[in-house]
Amino acid sequence: MLLRWNRLACDNERARGRGSGSYADGRSSSAMATARWTPDELLARLAELGVETETLNHPPAPTCDEHALYVGHLGAGQAKQLFLRGSGGEFFLVSCLVDTEVNLKQLSTRLGFKASKPLRLSSYEVMSEQLGVLPGSVTPFALVNAGPGVRLLLDARFKAQQKLLFHPLTNERTTVISCAGLVVFLTSLGRTVEWVDFSDASPLQRTEHT
Repeated sequence: MLLRWNRLACDNERARGRGSGSYADGRSSSAMATARWTPDELLARLAELGVETETLNHPPAPTCDEHALYVGHLGAGQAKQLFLRGSGGEFFLVSCLVDTEVNLKQLSTRLGFKASKPLRLSSYEVMSEQLGVLPGSVTPFALVNAGPGVRLLLDARFKAQQKLLFHPLTNERTTVISCAGLVVFLTSLGRTVEWVDFSDASPLQRTEHT
């Protein structure tokens, strides 16, 4: 199935009771899974990390088309999201440019899932539970609310962009950030940054769900 979204990332709500562990800044994953971050806390954290950003306020923009009305003047870098669930309980957040085509069947095969049990779109309720944001607000920033069971797959095309445009946990704002700044942020969470060429068909390592 070839997916072309007209919808930005959808749901999320802070996950409850996911395993133990810690992030690079010393906070435990279990603690972060029970205390939802606010947009202002996220932006303050980016500033603490020395990551330069610019944030615009605008009316609610839960879809890519609506979002483009308010950020189109900024040029390239608008992103779309897809939250997927594997047959073994794995979760994947796919984040890519709006014009990147993702073949869900091919991605399932690349990650080692059987054709009879491919990746599927997660429900809004599960997405909210795992990521801690409302529908239409999902971006890689939502990983501040997620446990280690959520795996992020980033579009390799991000690296060629001067800036990326993401909702900062609310679809009433857009934060402009560089690709390097995004990497700094994700690394501070203890995340492995995984770049994916979605036009490729080569295998990707499958991480077993724990």
